[in-house]
Amino acid sequence: MRLVKNYSNKRSVILKTLIIYNPKSGKGEITQKIDDICLYLKKYEVSVFYSSFEKEITSYLFLNSHRFDIVIIFGGDGTLHEAINGIMKCTVRPKILYIPSGSVNDFAKYIKINKNYKLHLALLEQEPNEIDVYEICGEYFIYTIGCGKFSNISYDKRFYFLKKYLKRFFYYFKLFKDLFVKHKYKIEIICDGKRITGYYFMFLFLAINNVAGFKVNGANNKINDGKIKLYLFKYKKYLSIISMMFFFIYKKKNNSFILEIEGTEFNIKSPNLLKLNLDGEGPFFKSDFEVKVIPNALKIYY
Repeated sequence: MRLVKNYSNKRSVILKTLIIYNPKSGKGEITQKIDDICLYLKKYEVSVFYSSFEKEITSYLFLNSHRFDIVIIFGGDGTLHEAINGIMKCTVRPKILYIPSGSVNDFAKYIKINKNYKLHLALLEQEPNEIDVYEICGEYFIYTIGCGKFSNISYDKRFYFLKKYLKRFFYYFKLFKDLFVKHKYKIEIICDGKRITGYYFMFLFLAINNVAGFKVNGANNKINDGKIKLYLFKYKKYLSIISMMFFFIYKKKNNSFILEIEGTEFNIKSPNLLKLNLDGEGPFFKSDFEVKVIPNALKIYY
């Protein structure tokens, strides 16, 4: 663990603030902006920590987040996911400002925050908003779980250099490649007392209106209503792909092919070992698990 810098203004310390970031996020240009951010935050006591390996941010925040009033998370969806998992394991949780610098930044798009960090630092003068967080087997996520077709694209590290420079076009290439891979899973879902069983080639838990850079179905999802939506894509050979294309590209959902369930708690079982994607990170392997909503779990500026 490394606390790499400490910027203290002894004359006017208002709040203890931590800037935490992944130097590999996006094109790796993030490090050059840290000093500018620290200079902007003159009236705060600012510390800076960066990660050098996977899940180090989670470990650091689990041990240290109680020491800070505000945590500024500078990175992509993966950095945000790691940070949330560290903070959620603490009883005392700091307020969060998220500054995106990744390739797709789904969550940032939903809360309408872009990469203009100077503009978003001004949000610290306002009151933060409460948001829900979602739990699966002791792991936390902030906007999505994916399983099945296309779900392994975002966390595939084998072509990191292509993802870094091609950004969303890298995802389009991987989407096309996975079109020809068969996915079929028998799944049983119990949601708030209702039981559903069937064969599906993909499912998505989604708390926001976009995933992997795509706007989803014109959905009116919210991150502070105490619920989350589950989309189940039925397996029907070639028709399955067509229904999915309409869902992601034309924002239309055919109820004969795609089920939409909204709830607060889900129990999922499958004879298959399911490979899950949480907020673009993975893989996480589960066959019997519970997903539940933790209402108003965090305060975030947006």
